[in-house]
Amino acid sequence: MHSMSSAGTPIPGAAPARSGQTSRTRRRRATGAAGLLAGALVTGSALVAAPAAAEPFDPVSAAAHLGAATSAGTSLPESVSDGTTDHDVTWDIDADTFALPYSTVEVSGTANGEAVTAVVEVIPPAEHPLAYFVDAGHAGDAQDRWYSAGSVDSRAYTAIETLTPLQNETPDQRFADGTTWGYTYEVPTDYKLSVPGGDPASGTDLSSFDKFELGARTNSDHLTYRLDLTPGTYTLTSGFYEFYAGQDRYRQMDPTLTYQLDGETASQTLDRVAMSTSAGAAEPIQDTSAFTIPEGASETSLTYQQSGGEAPVLSWFAIAEGDAEEILESALDSAPDYVDVTIDAADIAADNVNGLTFKGFGTLSANSTSAVLLDYKAEHPEAYAELIRILFGGENPIMNHVKIEMGNDRNNSTGPDVATMRTEDEPANVTRHPGFQLAADALAVNPDLQVSILRWNAPAWVENNDDIYTWYKNTILAAYREYGYMVDYVNPGVNEHSADLSWTEEFADRVSTDTTGYISDDPALAGFRDGEAELFAQIQTVISDEVGVGTFGDEIMADADLREAVDVAAYHYSPNDDSNGNFTRLADEFDMQVWNSEAQATFSNTAFRPNNNTADPTVAGTGIGGHISSLEMANTIVKGFVNSRRSHFIYQPAIGSFYEGGQYSFKELVSARDPWSGWMHYDGGLAVLQHFSSFAVTGWENEDNTAGIWRAVPEASSSGATGTNPVVGRNGEPNYLTLAAPDSSDFSTVIVNDSEKTLTYRLNPEGFGLDGAPLAVWETRAAEDGEAFNAHYKQHVGDVTPDGGAYVVEVAPFSMTTVTSLDVTGDEGWTTPLPVEGERTVLDAGLDSGEGVLWSDDFDYTERTIPQLTAEGQVSTQTDPFVEARGGETGAIPLFTWDRNGAFEAYLDGEEWVLRQQLDTEETGVGGAWNGGDPITAIGDRRWTNYRATVDVRFERETTDGNYAAIGARSSGGDNSQSLNTTPYVLRLDRDGDWQLVRMGSVTASGSIGDIGTEWHELSLQVAGDQITGWIDGEQVVDWTDPAPIGSGWVDLASGFHHTQFDNLSIEQAESYLPYYGEYLDNLEMTDLSDPPATQLAYSGSWNHAVSGSMYEYQRSTSRTSEAGASVAYTFTGSGLDVLGSNDGSARLEVRVDGELVEPAARTQASGQFEQTYVLRGLAHGEHTVSLEVLSGSLTVDAVAIHDGVPSVPADVTQLAEVLEAAEQIERTDDFTDAGWEALQNAIASAQQAVTDPAGYGLDAEGAAQLADRLRAGSAPLWDQIVSVEDVRVATLVGVQPELPETVAVTLDDESTREIAVEWPADVVVSEAWASVTVAGQYGGATIPAFVEVIPSGVVAFADINGTEGGSLGYASPSYEVISDSATLVNETPDQPFDGTWGHAGQNAGGASEVNFKGIVPGEYSKLTTTGMYTSNAEGSQLSYTFTLPAGEYEVAAGSHSWWPDWARTSDVVLSYDGEDHVVDSVTLDQGSPSALLTYAVELEADGPVTLTLRNTSSQSPMLSWVGVARAEPTLTGIEVTSLPDRVEYIQGEELDLTGLEVTASYSDGVQTVLDNDALAVTGYDPDTLGVQTLGVLYTETAPPLHTRAVGDVASTSFEVTVLEASDGSDGSDSGADGSDAGSDSGADGSDGSDAGADGAGASDGPDASSDGDQASDPPGEDQLPSTGATVGAIVTLALALLVAGALLFMRRHRRIS
Repeated sequence: MHSMSSAGTPIPGAAPARSGQTSRTRRRRATGAAGLLAGALVTGSALVAAPAAAEPFDPVSAAAHLGAATSAGTSLPESVSDGTTDHDVTWDIDADTFALPYSTVEVSGTANGEAVTAVVEVIPPAEHPLAYFVDAGHAGDAQDRWYSAGSVDSRAYTAIETLTPLQNETPDQRFADGTTWGYTYEVPTDYKLSVPGGDPASGTDLSSFDKFELGARTNSDHLTYRLDLTPGTYTLTSGFYEFYAGQDRYRQMDPTLTYQLDGETASQTLDRVAMSTSAGAAEPIQDTSAFTIPEGASETSLTYQQSGGEAPVLSWFAIAEGDAEEILESALDSAPDYVDVTIDAADIAADNVNGLTFKGFGTLSANSTSAVLLDYKAEHPEAYAELIRILFGGENPIMNHVKIEMGNDRNNSTGPDVATMRTEDEPANVTRHPGFQLAADALAVNPDLQVSILRWNAPAWVENNDDIYTWYKNTILAAYREYGYMVDYVNPGVNEHSADLSWTEEFADRVSTDTTGYISDDPALAGFRDGEAELFAQIQTVISDEVGVGTFGDEIMADADLREAVDVAAYHYSPNDDSNGNFTRLADEFDMQVWNSEAQATFSNTAFRPNNNTADPTVAGTGIGGHISSLEMANTIVKGFVNSRRSHFIYQPAIGSFYEGGQYSFKELVSARDPWSGWMHYDGGLAVLQHFSSFAVTGWENEDNTAGIWRAVPEASSSGATGTNPVVGRNGEPNYLTLAAPDSSDFSTVIVNDSEKTLTYRLNPEGFGLDGAPLAVWETRAAEDGEAFNAHYKQHVGDVTPDGGAYVVEVAPFSMTTVTSLDVTGDEGWTTPLPVEGERTVLDAGLDSGEGVLWSDDFDYTERTIPQLTAEGQVSTQTDPFVEARGGETGAIPLFTWDRNGAFEAYLDGEEWVLRQQLDTEETGVGGAWNGGDPITAIGDRRWTNYRATVDVRFERETTDGNYAAIGARSSGGDNSQSLNTTPYVLRLDRDGDWQLVRMGSVTASGSIGDIGTEWHELSLQVAGDQITGWIDGEQVVDWTDPAPIGSGWVDLASGFHHTQFDNLSIEQAESYLPYYGEYLDNLEMTDLSDPPATQLAYSGSWNHAVSGSMYEYQRSTSRTSEAGASVAYTFTGSGLDVLGSNDGSARLEVRVDGELVEPAARTQASGQFEQTYVLRGLAHGEHTVSLEVLSGSLTVDAVAIHDGVPSVPADVTQLAEVLEAAEQIERTDDFTDAGWEALQNAIASAQQAVTDPAGYGLDAEGAAQLADRLRAGSAPLWDQIVSVEDVRVATLVGVQPELPETVAVTLDDESTREIAVEWPADVVVSEAWASVTVAGQYGGATIPAFVEVIPSGVVAFADINGTEGGSLGYASPSYEVISDSATLVNETPDQPFDGTWGHAGQNAGGASEVNFKGIVPGEYSKLTTTGMYTSNAEGSQLSYTFTLPAGEYEVAAGSHSWWPDWARTSDVVLSYDGEDHVVDSVTLDQGSPSALLTYAVELEADGPVTLTLRNTSSQSPMLSWVGVARAEPTLTGIEVTSLPDRVEYIQGEELDLTGLEVTASYSDGVQTVLDNDALAVTGYDPDTLGVQTLGVLYTETAPPLHTRAVGDVASTSFEVTVLEASDGSDGSDSGADGSDAGSDSGADGSDGSDAGADGAGASDGPDASSDGDQASDPPGEDQLPSTGATVGAIVTLALALLVAGALLFMRRHRRIS
């Protein structure tokens, strides 16, 4: 048996063959089992149309016996006819032509001086004649489909029949009475005709598929054929193809012969066939086995029996007589292993000036990817000029095109595209759009450069195509007037949407006939200026920029008017043609341009990529190739031209000039991230593109066809790579593109080998007049050990001379080669290498900064200028004013900002320059976005760590609806970073004066500063270690410690969609802290970029070094290990090292510094993208080698960062000294391990050195804190031995600190159990009802978690959906368990289907019951995210939960969480009770808000059910995790004096005595409580004033144990006392008052404080509250305190003091949670 994979077969959807096509490409041999027929198999996609005139002879269909060296042994004709005359033909055949069995070979011949082509099927030698060749599916199938009853011509069957007779007289048939052979079935789906993708679409030309692509599949476990075979030996060869290659597939089949023998059924199972197909990589499989039919056998059947994986498939099978297995295998093993390429000058389509001219490459400026590019021009013009020269300059520029996306200032992925017209009447402003300036500078060095535009979302004022046309036209003319160039191409449609064909034609007509010019009421702008109309009319039209194969191919081929209107057919990413080959025809037959108008460059850094150890497929490491590499980029170019005639490729982005961490990071060819440093990275992908652009004249041909643009030559190009995006070449199949001068003077063939095999090519140039002259060979591949990373980038490796007329070139694994007739070795334009990136300095000085300022900006750039570029791309002495060059006074591009949503620009407000957010709901409107989110911009360096960021803010709008300003810190991008919800720390100020401190979307603290008006207010946020501090207007409002700090990143500024101003931005170092990382290394930086390279990160043990990962992995690479003993080490100068990357926190590390043990079992922290998982501080500043060895768990290294500085002020050592003193007293006990004791002694030694000389030590505050932590950890001898901790879970009421155990049971590494004393935080944030809070306790260096469910009082029901022991969870919900222990619930289990009383239910859009449970999400249990339910994805589907409750007032709460946030979903919230439905809300879950807390009040009038329903109003199912119900919050309704004090009469001068006073509080739920007198504020007593005095009593509900949910309510009452004049004692009879006049004038003022005074003591809407606070005119009466004098003032003052000093201000936030 010989099983192998064959390539050269088209992937699904490839173009069909057409008459008159030729190919001179043959692959002689595939190396190993992976590549049968590579390139020799001529199929639909390999045949290509003649460029101009058809050849005079039709292609010949023939067959040949294996090994035939002449036309003898073939059915090739001796003559061919041109229609009138027969001509003898000479066939080009040698011993290797028919060397591969069952291959399809294209053979060239000559007749009457003209070329003739034959397509030949190779069959076994004549001594093994074929009995059957069955081409499955070519007789329809057993179903009742449009194709089921028909027959399909089989090219392979027809060809074979010309050489040998077959027992099957048709390619395929159904077995029936009267037949001797055919497929059998029991039900119609047992045998189903199949093509790539499954069932053929209606009208598909089935004859266009080759013998592999059309076949059969089954819904059963077998495919069976009846055969008529006489006894004897035969050889079965079967062909298979994966028809469903959209995802990974596996099929396993056992070919089995069965027959009747001696009255019984006998069988033979042949060798097993396994088909393992990667997604997008379908390859033909061919298998051969010999078998014998014994004498007497009858009723023979051949069955392909499923033995594993998915059901069987079959393309064809052939049965040869005799045992030919060894012959066929030997032929495969001995076939020559080179690719034969004929390059015929006669094939150069010199008259095709659009379709086949190779236009090279372009860059797309879009999605904010050019955000900081112009900052390079301003700050480092030499670096910017060099970039322009490298990409666009010289005789052979890499880039010939700048494509510009227009937008509406809303996010389009990485960020927004700038709106050139924010309102209909605003003059178009192109200077604020970096793309237009980039195009202008590129044109300065390359006047032939093309410029195109298209759009994503339009500005809000644009409502129809008329508006679109105005926007486009005004922008185009503004660019012409500003920069002097007219846009060349326009796509009038929407990016990545299917084409609006009628609008396309209308747009093209408008452009060509426009006479109105610029649309404006300003005469200075309106109309056309001289020469503009003619140039504008020449603009060409592009469609459609959609993702995947263009959907308009059939329409444009059928509509001549549309072809006249459209100049370029363009679509993104996929290299393939449509099923009818329309785009190939457009280029070949109609001379139309076809572009890959958005192509994918390389994922990851090519300099470090060779350090990967991915086995793809077998050898570790892929060099500069592999998954989504620069070589795959080259594969896409080759395949794009071969399959769909793409002659131009535009990269998004070619230049990545935005901060790392944004969406679609690390996929560019040039990285320009740090404009303050001038640093740029030129990726090796550019060298790959130079293999095309440097060895051809690329661009657009002129009208006279005299520019000499080289043509791509289809006949000398081929692609065997698989997939669409990416295009994978690991199969080692031929992949090459030939470019040639139109005058046949020169050619270049570019060969891509993205495989681990060494490939050999044999080039046969004809008609170029070489006469044996050598060809130059240029190569790009990875460096060898010890060489500089770029040692083999675009290197001339030698010349090759012909051998027998052919040039033989060996192509190394994972490399690319250009073989060219050009001699460019002496030209610096070809031989100068790409620049190597220099030092990447940190942003640590602002424009007018003082000492300690990292960056500051007042946004006034009026004194600055920007240099211009010369025509040579050099920096000119001529300059432009900064403001005018970058947008002008109404909005200029500020320095160092990267907008992710909205538009932040320098703006002149009167005489004051500010940073203004320009999108305004009222003035500009707010358009649509790719990623939702409010306006946000980044400023600064991702390496910043500890700093204080301060900015002034001012609101232009009075509305409070979404009107806020915010400053954020330590932001570094990641998923959903277009939203403020992913900024680690945010201080937000709302227009109404409310403020919040927010961590990653969750509020950690809040308050209010009152009305803020339209004045400036200062926001200041400091991040210093784990301490987060905020100030507003100089007053500290928050100081919070983050138990899991995020340690690094830039500053964010954000606002709502309102005009909001920022000014006087300053980022200062935090005193005694280190402000930034000095080094930030990618995980694959095992060596640096010097020559020779120096060692960097040193890995030991088993690591998976992966590339081309997530856009939110640094450089898209990670190093992962789960192997105990694996380690990574780094030598550096500094005082600390951090490991960053997404981790689950399971890894424990042994940490050594300079060989000394520092932490014996350090714990890592669960961390997200670009976050710290391990932090090492407290080293003496100097050179160190840090080694991290994994003891257990899994560790991912994404980046390693180094703190290499020293603090400006050494850290205070007071606390460290105290901890040190205690540690020095510790004596060793048996609980200490040797490692633990050693680490403690090393920590003591380091701390002693630090305390003695903190300045000399270079001690920073984080270092001091970590040294103290290490001392404490080392003092707890068991901490490093803890393996697991008992689960600690409790419930508590809102505002009540949880009762956590003093000791916790732990399991040690010796499997023993111990109780350890845990130090819990003193103050746990439990202010939000239904929150789940994780509390981090400490024991030494171990974190002991406790999980707290925060519940309101009065909980009566709580359901945790799918949280049952009998369900997929497997145990009862821990949340339910602790809540049910704390409250009496109506539901006795966590969940159940609705039974008429309580439970869950769901239904699909049709009303049928449908509930699906989310599979269990691993990790710590969460009632919100671990599991829950959903239903069908259709509008109208719904989920509900019901509880039956007694009448009363309740609050219903629910948690809704989307496990698939990329798919936005919206539902109405419906509450049903008392027989009525109430739509109370609408909730949307998406990337920005994946979860929601829903809370609603319900007043149930009668006992009965209460149902919460989520009714879907979108195309995605609602989600529900849990539901809870609590009785409504009681309110404080009043207080009264229920017992007077023992004394109510006093002698003048005596102090007040409240002994005996009893005051009772009343609540809305009927509860009455006697208050503690210490909680009362009694005011109004004056011991010196005689007479009756009315004393006020004020009570403010402040804290438990009273009704916690009434916190903040205020009530008051009063009572009277009498002060008597002091007597001489003569009349003692009246000295004792009888109290008869001491009234108990109680006032039940209510929780809204309506009678408690003016604007502060009570609510402003109370019936007796005067709006101005003056109640003097209202006499005191019942339920009212006196409003005169000091009484009210004292009460108010004291009440406020109580609130500030001790009250818990509980603010409920409905619906939204993070």
